[in-house]
Amino acid sequence: MTYRSELKRIGQLLSMAALLAVPAGAQQAAGTATTVKRPQVQSSGMACDPVGTLSFLCGMGNAEDLVTLPGTRWIVAGGIGDRRGVPARPGLRLIDSKTLDWHHWIPEGPMAVAHDATAFPGCATPPDVKKFMAHGIAARATGPQRARLYAINHADRESIEVFDVDTGADMPRATWVGCLMPKAPLNTNSVTAAPDGTVYATVFIGPGHNIDEVFAGKPTGEVITWRPGQAESVSVPGTSLSGPNGIEISPDGNLIYVAAFGSKQVHVFDRKGKNRGIAQLGNYWPDNIRWDDQGRLVAAGMNNNDAKCVEPARLEDADPKSACYKEYVVEAVDPATLKVTPIDKAPTTLTFSHATVALIRDKVMLMGTVGADRLAYRKLD
Repeated sequence: MTYRSELKRIGQLLSMAALLAVPAGAQQAAGTATTVKRPQVQSSGMACDPVGTLSFLCGMGNAEDLVTLPGTRWIVAGGIGDRRGVPARPGLRLIDSKTLDWHHWIPEGPMAVAHDATAFPGCATPPDVKKFMAHGIAARATGPQRARLYAINHADRESIEVFDVDTGADMPRATWVGCLMPKAPLNTNSVTAAPDGTVYATVFIGPGHNIDEVFAGKPTGEVITWRPGQAESVSVPGTSLSGPNGIEISPDGNLIYVAAFGSKQVHVFDRKGKNRGIAQLGNYWPDNIRWDDQGRLVAAGMNNNDAKCVEPARLEDADPKSACYKEYVVEAVDPATLKVTPIDKAPTTLTFSHATVALIRDKVMLMGTVGADRLAYRKLD
């Protein structure tokens, strides 16, 4: 069974709202992003008021991943479309880390296009902006006031869409330059890139495996990679894990860190796939991992303290009173010692559940989710 069919089985790919139409072959400059202020009541019918230690950025919906645009105040949030009755525009958003205002970004008007046929020979056309569903994302600086952004897309095609970003303008401007296609029938989950342009992505569930094996802690997926100019993905030997999910790379590009969802671990590999260590996390399902401004890896995910919620059919229960609304756990991993330190944990709330990522910047932690019409944030001591 493929990863796409498993996603459908647990409700992770539902219908998406239509967006702006773009004529075939359009290559115009991207439109100005739209600023969104925080309304008081959301599409879920739930107020945007703080709950406990959490405050919210409401209205963006189902932002599964977060990443900082290097050298800027901007944070990019993914958008995987409608889920659990929460209408959400697919695409990417920008969050101003200083003001916490957020903006619809990609697409916001016709998509700017400048295909790099040398770097991305297997993909010459941009994604359908009405269907662009941004799952895992990554960003790396490529020069002064320049960055490259990667976004996994599960909609009109299974791909990693690649954008060059001008970060010197008041509002970053993105140009699509190509995409990477995983070898069929693989589907990717999270992505990162080395300084030399080599791209790595996780395959959560590979061919012949299923979600039940993930919850049993059995190997189900791996890390795949593309070198610059390589059209087809190849496996990184030795990276078979139980639900490989979040992925990061060391600043020098020599080590790869992978969150294993099923075994509740972070594995460290060199770029040839040799395992260099394992950090054992707490009793929760780790999703994405992110570097913080102290040089730690931050893992976040859903607590699995309710046995009923381990059943795949219940993971996306749409009943607001469901016991399967999930509390979150956030931990830090020291990359040198692999020592794990708790950062935060909170009980279930009806307004924010199914946490998938924690991004810490200037002592403020933002959290994304696959099951709410908002991001959560809080100050850290």
